[in-house]
Amino acid sequence: MQHKFLVKVAFSLNIELDIQNMNEEIDPTFPANYLKQTLENNHIDFVLSPLFFGNENLLKFTSSKNIPIFTYNTSLDARHNSLLGKPRENYPNWLGHISPDDEGAGYMLAEALLTKTKNFNRLLAIAGKHQSVVSGNRERGLVNYFNSKGEALMPIVHSDWTFKRGYQVTKSMLKRDPNIEYIWVVSTSVAFGVIKAVEEMDKSDTIKVGAFDWLPETMGLIENKTLFMSYGGHFVEAGKALIYMRDYIMGHDFKETSGVILKTKLNRLTLKNLNKYKNGILGTNWDKIDYKQFSYCLNQGKGRYELSIDNLIGTN
Repeated sequence: MQHKFLVKVAFSLNIELDIQNMNEEIDPTFPANYLKQTLENNHIDFVLSPLFFGNENLLKFTSSKNIPIFTYNTSLDARHNSLLGKPRENYPNWLGHISPDDEGAGYMLAEALLTKTKNFNRLLAIAGKHQSVVSGNRERGLVNYFNSKGEALMPIVHSDWTFKRGYQVTKSMLKRDPNIEYIWVVSTSVAFGVIKAVEEMDKSDTIKVGAFDWLPETMGLIENKTLFMSYGGHFVEAGKALIYMRDYIMGHDFKETSGVILKTKLNRLTLKNLNKYKNGILGTNWDKIDYKQFSYCLNQGKGRYELSIDNLIGTN
């Protein structure tokens, strides 16, 4: 979904893309090695990349070749700062980073699930892997919410981000505690398994499930009321990063107006506002938008980098 949107933005900005998929767990050195091979026969203007641990190889390589790079998607945390520093510090060609406000979203999901209840001890939280930065930040927001209310949180259960693990954990926990009324889930991929377990145990009418990350399938879950809400919309980040880099190459440094570390606020998707966001999620209107309007250079100094999910919902 993120890549499909990126392609639409690139076409509007007249940028030729070379998209390579990578798996951080298999080979974190792949991006740098791929760039080495590409440079043998091609020119590279700039690089966009998710930020994974192991990406220091990519940052070192782009700096050594004087290639600008902008990272996105994964939240920065203390470990990143310790290992890499911030953009433009240890690696001058690392120009910026954009990522979701996962901590804020973790807080908001807990607040939205529990806003009309005092049964704080009936919320089950299913997170991702222990070492995941994204999961850790979302968990931190959840914990902050409970701390703000002076309430105790049931021990967080960790998963491996899969349907299977979401299903297994939910089955086990509901057998152990049949009074659970709310399930805070780290991602939609896990939520699919959670929902299947809830349905099999005939608890769809008594348990509200909330999750993160919008997919086209998310809308179906919300439409049939098996998913109460989801926070997302950050698939636009790579497209927004592309606009920043297009302007930078044209001589306008976005640092002065936007800074080098940018946060995307996640939006809440529910049955009430599903129709509002449908076009933006499905991409039915992506071709109808001129993305040059968000560029400072391509819009005669009027663009203010305001591209967000809300810009994608007004065109039918």
